[in-house]
Amino acid sequence: HPVIEWLHTVLDERECAQWLYGHGDRLPLTGGYAFLNAMTAKYGDARAARFHRLLLEPRAVHFYHSRQRSNHYHGLLSGFMEYDPEADRRALGGAPETPGDGVAHLKHFPDSGVAHYRDDRLGAALALRCGPYAGRHAWLSSACPCDRLGDAPGAGHFVLFLSGQPLLVTPDSPYRLNTFLRSCLLVDGRGQYGDTGYPMSIPSFPMRGEEIESVQWDAAARAGRVRLNLRPAYPEELGMALYLREFVFTGERRILCRDEVLFDRPRQMAWLFQGQRERGVALAGLCAHFGRGPTLRVTPRRVEGPALTATLRETEVV
Repeated sequence: HPVIEWLHTVLDERECAQWLYGHGDRLPLTGGYAFLNAMTAKYGDARAARFHRLLLEPRAVHFYHSRQRSNHYHGLLSGFMEYDPEADRRALGGAPETPGDGVAHLKHFPDSGVAHYRDDRLGAALALRCGPYAGRHAWLSSACPCDRLGDAPGAGHFVLFLSGQPLLVTPDSPYRLNTFLRSCLLVDGRGQYGDTGYPMSIPSFPMRGEEIESVQWDAAARAGRVRLNLRPAYPEELGMALYLREFVFTGERRILCRDEVLFDRPRQMAWLFQGQRERGVALAGLCAHFGRGPTLRVTPRRVEGPALTATLRETEVV
């Protein structure tokens, strides 16, 4: 049943697409017909019934991968066989079949190491992940090397959507495990543990302790905060004594990403923000602009310390 809560958190129902951290970032909702019917019948969950009806609506779907096409169309048959119209009517009752425009929340899914912010009035959503590849329970309860995989090292990486459009994104990385494929901090040009360039994944990857430390949300103010401890993600030889990252959501059209970093000696730091060339990426001084319709502006807050420079570079993917 928590899967329904997850879908409610990440699903753009008007477009039947999920705002996610991961390859593609914005993915169509495909498959799951029989599952949604079962959740409707077992729990009387109006959201599950509504999601199932969304799946049945004819629409043009852009499939990121061919297996999504199979899930989407082949699943129709099992969904038809499992459909219970009475359970569907009971679950929906007099509830509206589409959500309002005022959804606002900051949800934390501790096992998956995912935090997801959303404010539909602002048209904004932000997703981040910090934790084991398949979740903490899988990592702790299984010694199987495939349940303890390490993928592209990117603790603290995040994606951001405006008006449903992904403006900060996750580049593809299955054949190159490097931190420069994420919106993360590089130190003297180096990334996090696992920044090896290996293809696909690293089996039996150790869990070092990087994590989402806390998530706070004030529903009345539509404001909140996410705090991450990222120091364990970086090699000891970099001399990093502290690395805390906070995302502060103000209830306004501004999100603050604040890093507190301490080293044992001067280091060169590079903060990366990943965009898509086809959506538009530009640089004006220290201010970066992502997107041509809805536009995200990334501006550093001036603080005492090292001089800042900004460059626009291509992220090389395989």
